[in-house]
Amino acid sequence: MKGIDVRKKLQNNGFSLKLVAEAMGETPQNLNSMLQAQDIKTGVLEKIAKAINKNLYFFFEEKVELMTEEEMAQHDKEVAEGKRNTTGILDSNKTMTTDERIDALIRQNDGLIDANSKLAQSVQDAIKVTHETIAANQRQSETNQEIMKQLLSMLESSKKHVRVGRAQFVAEAAHV
Repeated sequence: MKGIDVRKKLQNNGFSLKLVAEAMGETPQNLNSMLQAQDIKTGVLEKIAKAINKNLYFFFEEKVELMTEEEMAQHDKEVAEGKRNTTGILDSNKTMTTDERIDALIRQNDGLIDANSKLAQSVQDAIKVTHETIAANQRQSETNQEIMKQLLSMLESSKKHVRVGRAQFVAEAAHV
């Protein structure tokens, strides 16, 4: 997703970029820089979504306003009776034939498929980042465990030295 699209989505939904930046813990300049990107990273989208209390899908939703089946049936009845001469199916004032209506629905469907594909790619990206994070956390955990073993070994060694030193002190004190 392009940064300009994210900016428009935020602004069209009434979000102040300054307030979004503050909620993200960023300066407005940093957010502006992020939104200059040709391809916004999923992690940035997640951070923005969290700041505006939305889920990631918010950025991929497209408003599609189709008539319900009941509305379509009523509309078709009115058209047949000559009471109405537009379909209104796509919020259009243009008269549409059935074929045009089908073509318009196919275009809308293609748009939804495209949005779904983009969303699927974003989810795949998020999964990849999650796997990378898990792997990094596992490596860090292994490193921490090794450090802990070394510290315990050093502690045991120190305890031995203290016991030996105490025994020597007691022995020397006894000879005095």
